[in-house]
Amino acid sequence: GTEGCTAIKVAGGITFAQDEASAKYSSMPHSAVYAGCIDFVLTPKDIAKELTRIGRHPYVATALAKQEEASDIATGSELQTLFSLLRDASGVDFANYKQSTLQRRINRRMVLHHLEELKDYVRYIRRNPKELDELYSEILIHVTGFFRDPEAFNVLRTTVFPHLFKDRNPEDGPVRIWIPGCSTGEEVYSIVIAVTEYIWEEARNLKVAFAGSKAVQIFATDISDISLDRARSGLYTEAAVADVSAERLKRFFVKLEKGYQVDKPLREMCIFAKQNIAKDPPFSNLDLISCRNLLIYLGPVLQKRVIPTLHYALKPNGYLMLGGSESLGAFSDHFTLVDKKYKIYQKKQTAAPLITYLAGLDYGVRKPQTSRPQRMLTPEVPVDREVDRTLANRFIPASIVVNDEMEILQFRGRTGAYLEPAAGHPTFSLSRMAREGLLVDLRSALTKAKKDDAIVRRERVRVKSNGGTREVNLEVIPIRGQGTHERFYIVVFQDARNQAAHPVTRKPAGGAEQAKNAPLRQENERLNREINQLREQLQALIEDHQSTSEEYKSANEEVLSTNEELQSTNEELETAKEELQSSNEELTTVNEELQNRNTELSQANNDLLNLFGNVNIPVVMVGNDLRIRRFTPPAQKLLNLIPADIGRRVGQIRPNADLEDLEQIVQTTIDSTILHEREVREKDGTWYLMRVRPYKTAENKIEGAVISFQDIDALKRSLEQSRHYADALIESAREAILVLDDNLRVTVANSAFYRKFEVSKEDTEGNLIYELGNRQWNIPKLRELLGKITEQNTRVDDFEVQHDFLNLGPGTMLLNAHRMEVQPGRHMILLSIEDVTQKKKQLDELKLHAALIEMANETVLVRDLEGTIHFWNRGAEEMYGWTKGEALGKSVPELLQSQYPVPFDEIREQLFRTGRWEGELVHVRRDGEKRIINSRWALQKEDEGDPVVLEINSDITERKQSEENLRQLSGYLMRVQDEERRRIARELHDSTGQKLVAAKLNLEAIAKDGKRKAAPAKESLNQTIKLVDEVTRDIRTVAQLLHPPLLDEAGLISATRWLVDGFSDRSKIQVDLALPPDIGRLPENVEIALFRVIQESLNNVHRHSGAKKAAIELRRNAEHVTLQISDNGKGLPVGLLSETGQTRAFGVGILGMKERLAQLGGWLEVTSNKKGTTIKAVVPAQ
Repeated sequence: GTEGCTAIKVAGGITFAQDEASAKYSSMPHSAVYAGCIDFVLTPKDIAKELTRIGRHPYVATALAKQEEASDIATGSELQTLFSLLRDASGVDFANYKQSTLQRRINRRMVLHHLEELKDYVRYIRRNPKELDELYSEILIHVTGFFRDPEAFNVLRTTVFPHLFKDRNPEDGPVRIWIPGCSTGEEVYSIVIAVTEYIWEEARNLKVAFAGSKAVQIFATDISDISLDRARSGLYTEAAVADVSAERLKRFFVKLEKGYQVDKPLREMCIFAKQNIAKDPPFSNLDLISCRNLLIYLGPVLQKRVIPTLHYALKPNGYLMLGGSESLGAFSDHFTLVDKKYKIYQKKQTAAPLITYLAGLDYGVRKPQTSRPQRMLTPEVPVDREVDRTLANRFIPASIVVNDEMEILQFRGRTGAYLEPAAGHPTFSLSRMAREGLLVDLRSALTKAKKDDAIVRRERVRVKSNGGTREVNLEVIPIRGQGTHERFYIVVFQDARNQAAHPVTRKPAGGAEQAKNAPLRQENERLNREINQLREQLQALIEDHQSTSEEYKSANEEVLSTNEELQSTNEELETAKEELQSSNEELTTVNEELQNRNTELSQANNDLLNLFGNVNIPVVMVGNDLRIRRFTPPAQKLLNLIPADIGRRVGQIRPNADLEDLEQIVQTTIDSTILHEREVREKDGTWYLMRVRPYKTAENKIEGAVISFQDIDALKRSLEQSRHYADALIESAREAILVLDDNLRVTVANSAFYRKFEVSKEDTEGNLIYELGNRQWNIPKLRELLGKITEQNTRVDDFEVQHDFLNLGPGTMLLNAHRMEVQPGRHMILLSIEDVTQKKKQLDELKLHAALIEMANETVLVRDLEGTIHFWNRGAEEMYGWTKGEALGKSVPELLQSQYPVPFDEIREQLFRTGRWEGELVHVRRDGEKRIINSRWALQKEDEGDPVVLEINSDITERKQSEENLRQLSGYLMRVQDEERRRIARELHDSTGQKLVAAKLNLEAIAKDGKRKAAPAKESLNQTIKLVDEVTRDIRTVAQLLHPPLLDEAGLISATRWLVDGFSDRSKIQVDLALPPDIGRLPENVEIALFRVIQESLNNVHRHSGAKKAAIELRRNAEHVTLQISDNGKGLPVGLLSETGQTRAFGVGILGMKERLAQLGGWLEVTSNKKGTTIKAVVPAQ
């Protein structure tokens, strides 16, 4: 899209873009507008209207109308006037530029301004001089791009660059390249990139001194300042670099916000300068000139001037590259064709310099002449036309055209019999090319023709040609071209034998002797004729010699005089040399200073670029001509700017804010040097504070203006919201509020004031506060306080007024006032009036009640809902240590450092819902001691006034300590019980068990001795032994169950496995164990408690559940140990279960387990249903 619009505009077309406000997707029109190739930015409806109007314009209506208009423009005097205006304004003469291109561009401008006649356009330009700048910029629009014809650059790399860098020595200097007509720099940077790539690739083959960026100097020139500025910046859109490969973009470009910029080292290799190639002196000693697609915009006259300029600028064997549709024309003989397709030429080393073409028409700025301008013809027109006309009137034999210097300009016919190339350096000098025998007569004829300015003829001149001698008649015809003072001569050659001889002597009829002597006579005549000619030539030579001698004498005198002058000049030059040496030393010093200044300037510029790039404030700098010089990135969005807008007038931009008179404001600021401020609003509603300040130099000179925009949208909206909030707060406040001005007149009163004092708005607003009602506010002290607020910015706090108010009766009002600054220098007073009549009555009643409870032993205090203490009795003083004077007005939570059992919001909610609350609190006395308090709260509500809380506190610290001591004693008893069980088990095992073993041994001995006794005795003894074994086994089991030794020796895990194995053997109930091996040893009391829980639970499973399977799981984390025992039995009875499955009542065993765990800070949970029962025990891990 963007490239297409650019091509259409270059071809003379008109381009449109949809405005971003109406476009659904604005990226494409924005890109085209950013590239500067759009004429109209309109809505689709307006585009259609403009197309309809343009369609009726003669420029686009029909091809015939276009041709007729072009013809009129080409021959009209208005065109010459237009060129004169352009020449005066820009210094460039477009008269000899390509006419078709000029006419397209002029016609396009006429269409844009709704004009159909050129004379109307000239008048429009006279009224609007800015249009000359637009037309000048339009004419200079050329199509350019990166790496156009990529193959051409490949040819440069393979054919040209090797010759430029091969065997190049440091003393040869850098490779010099010139790109005339560089436009916006794409062609320049393409060549820079190509050269840099070649140097990088061939660095190992190049000499060290030429393996860097200093090996190349690149000059780029153009006549457009705007194009040169864009080229110097090296900043291009993404569309402009579309033809650049991704690798080159990454290597040679820097990605910016809205495009790409050429790397700084590459930009520093290029020197951009303004130059008109048609009139300004060229660069010299150049190795390569790239002049692609420049000559196509120039007419024949300028082409014949520019090509010799390029020839002169090149070194011998230097290279010239032209565009695909361009050629050298008549100058092809001075160049060697290197590549035909891409028009690359090499200057011939032996080619003579085209000096004569450099001195021609003056293309400088010329003053308009009063006389009619003469018609200028191309150099070949006068000679060719005159030669053709002259020879057409006569026969056309072999002939040549020479000038006064006897240099051959043209050949006509076959002249080989009379002329031949001379040996040595090629030349067109007639004196060197004339064949032997021809030169003397030819020179005399030319001299005579030059002197007499008449036709001179020489007959029967003997000329040696092709090994023989032939007689030639020659004729010299002087001519003069139209529009020039230079004279030319046509030299015509004719063979004498082909011409009728001029009669010399009539032959007598019948004379045989005369006929015999005729050849001798003719030879004598020829010799006499030659003698006469030689005499004439000799006489002419003598005269020329004398004249020349005199001229030589005069010249000798002049040379002597000149020699003396030169000697004097030499002495002056010696003096000047010394002065120059001194100046050179000064310049060296100045150069060093300039380098330092340049370094400082570069650093300052970098600082400025970083400052502009990082500051988040839209800032634009403009010059005295109101053209944009710099702007920060945030200014791009606000003012709709693009990098190409640098150099445009600030009035030509279309900002996204309401700034129609921005140019006038800037101009006024520059003229008056006064700061201008204004609040402006962006189209999306954002507010900015625009400040326009004069741009001052270090010398305090005004050279433009600085436009900055401060985002005040948040402040503006905050101010607006604050105003709305203030109005809403004042209006919805329960207290009566007045707003007073500096003179204490009421400006605003809220609804509560009107309701409270039953007055009207008319009787209030605009009146002095002292005059309101029955002058109840006319109090001297109040007037003094309000006056101080206005003068000293003080405030009034809780000023009490007791008065018999109109419509209200006696009452007490509490006044608070402070000053507000609504605007700089403007103050207001906000006065709030609170009716505290009922509150004072309520407090008085509370004081009466307080006297009754002052003597109570309980701690009693009265506070409001925020915690502020209004009453503090003697019991509170004794409990907490603070006196009444110290406690009143303080906050209970802050004074007593209250710790609540639940969040205070829950307590507050219950207090409002039930009117009372009771619970345990922790308060801190004045001496820092913490006390546990049983607190009872009652909410006291009155018909009028705020509710208060009556709080009665009892110290239960000692009771809580007793309960804790009881719990510790219970734990101690449990431990004593376990110790006793351990002792019993030890005694049963060590004493009773040993005795039973001894009995068993005795009985066994009896059995052995009583073998001879009766069989019944033996049977009794065997049964006794069996019973003793069972007793022994039971005692051992009881001892282990009372306190298994494994619990002390191996820990809970091993004891549990032993217990489960015995339980499964006895009960035939399968028990699954989940005991992690890494759980480690637990504290002794914890292991005992958990073992007893397992023991009691398994007994209950065996006796009551009817289960076939049970499971034990033990888990441990950093804080707790969790034991879970479950079975698949029938569960607990229904009467013991709640709706959630929790047990309502417990047996003695479960209560014992709960008490054990509670002593350790743990707890027990029992859940049961028809699928079984689960017991979960949790104790701290430490």
